[in-house]
Amino acid sequence: ECYATYGSDLTFYSTTETVRDMEALRAKLGDPKLTYLGYSYGTLLGAEYASAYPGKVRALVLDGAVDPTISSIDQDKTQAAGFQLAFSHYAASCTKNGKCALGNDPEGFVQNLMASSDKNPVPSGDSNDKRVVEGGAILLAVISALYDESQWSQLTTALTDASKGDGSGILALDDQYNERQDDGTYSNIEDAKATIGCAEDRKLTGVELLPSRGLAHVPFGFALYELLDRHRLQGTVGGGQRGRAIKPLTGCRVLLPTGTGC
Repeated sequence: ECYATYGSDLTFYSTTETVRDMEALRAKLGDPKLTYLGYSYGTLLGAEYASAYPGKVRALVLDGAVDPTISSIDQDKTQAAGFQLAFSHYAASCTKNGKCALGNDPEGFVQNLMASSDKNPVPSGDSNDKRVVEGGAILLAVISALYDESQWSQLTTALTDASKGDGSGILALDDQYNERQDDGTYSNIEDAKATIGCAEDRKLTGVELLPSRGLAHVPFGFALYELLDRHRLQGTVGGGQRGRAIKPLTGCRVLLPTGTGC
């Protein structure tokens, strides 16, 4: 879909072009050298900048570095495992004193909440916000909070509130991830992810299957990429007015870079 929509213009949307933009911004600001903090894909931007402009770097901090030498499928597998590990740390922190609001099985709590909200969407908790929370929105909220340990308590509150019929905390975490503004508009972060990823990755044919034996321990990861790949292609978010939440994969182990169901 990216190729069909943008054609040759895709050559202007790339990591290389973004690095050139970073250099142009540094020069325009008058900074003699770049001081940079990058997360996730931002680590690749930092590394590429240092490679292209080694004499213009003052300091780089790259957190969660992307390995540019492996395929996008392998990158997805690695990140999925990382999210699962982060969730296990969150769950352990919540249950360590025996007083976790999610009970003794936080992952089970989340999965049950996702399943129930798919059947009966949770209201936003705000009469002026007509969006509802379904399973995909809950999963995205979990992922959003896993990036920062300081948001773990916020996540617990959001999950427990959602289980009681108030989806406001879940939507707040989703909006943070998707960079939703107060007026209901969004930044172009997801458009950029989809377009740059499409331009730089090899064109996939069909659906690539992953062996379930080696990846059975990353259920959140599979559900995540089912959700994100689809909403990047369709211009939707994990629940709400821009698009209904996507249900996680069940009964198969497939990453869907083309957005095709299984």
